[in-house]
Amino acid sequence: MSDDRFHLVTDAAAAWLTGGGEMGERIRAFDWAATPLGPAASWPQSLRSAVSILLPSKAQICLFWGPELIKLYNDAYIPVLGRKHPGMLGRPAREVWSEIWDVLGPLLGGVIATGEAFRAVDHPFYLDRRGFVEETYFDVSYDPVRDETGKVGGVFCIVGETTGRVLSERRLRTLRDLGRAKEAQSAEEACRLALAALASSRQDIPFVSLHLLSKGDLTDPEWPFAVVATSGQPLVLDSLPAAAAAELPEEAAPDRTLIYPI
Repeated sequence: MSDDRFHLVTDAAAAWLTGGGEMGERIRAFDWAATPLGPAASWPQSLRSAVSILLPSKAQICLFWGPELIKLYNDAYIPVLGRKHPGMLGRPAREVWSEIWDVLGPLLGGVIATGEAFRAVDHPFYLDRRGFVEETYFDVSYDPVRDETGKVGGVFCIVGETTGRVLSERRLRTLRDLGRAKEAQSAEEACRLALAALASSRQDIPFVSLHLLSKGDLTDPEWPFAVVATSGQPLVLDSLPAAAAAELPEEAAPDRTLIYPI
C-alpha cells in the first residue's frame, strides 16, 4: 500500500489512539475515511475500546469490524501476516486471508451469527504469507464484540502460533516409529516396518519408496541408484522421476527428491 493512503487523524481521535508501537502509528496515520469504517473520529465507542485494548497488548491480536470485517491488528500480530504486512491494514478479511477463507469465513460467520466465542487448540491453517503456502497451526480464540445496538459488530481474535511445536512433535513420532524397523528379522521385514511408519507421515513425506537393490535397479534410467550405491552418500534431485510423480496424492507438490542409502 502506498504512503499516500496515510494522513494524520484529528487530535480528538488521536486522544484515545495512543501508544501501540508501529501499528499505533500506522492506525493513527491511516486514511480510514477511504474505508467502510469511516474517519476514526467518528468510530463508535465499542470499536474505539476494542482498538485501545489490542494496540498495547503483547499477545497476537487482530480485530475484524463491520459487515466487511475490516482488519486492524497490533505489533505482536505482524509475524502472522508475514509479507502481507502492512498492506492488509484496513482491508476486508476475505481479501486478507483469501487462501483460507473457506475455513476462516465460516468460523467468523459463526461467531457473528450466534454471539458465541470460538476456541481451538492447534488449529490448522494453510497460509500464504511468505510467497508460498505453508502448513501452520495456531491456538485461537475468536470472541464477539458487541456494538452500541447490542449486536455483534466485530470479532476480537487472539492467536498464538504453535506450528513449530506441532511439526516437531509429529516428526519425532515418525522417527520413533521408524526406529522399530531395527527389530526386523530380515531386510524385507525391515522395509515393511519402515514403510508402515512413513505412511503415517504423508504431510512431511508425501512420497517414499524403499528398494532392495539388484543389478536391474542399478541400471534404472529414472533413478540414479548406482551413483548413491557407489558413493554411499545421499543425493538430492531437483525434481521427481515421472514414475514416482504418477503415484503422488493430488495435494502433494514436492520440489525435491532425496535418495538416501541405507
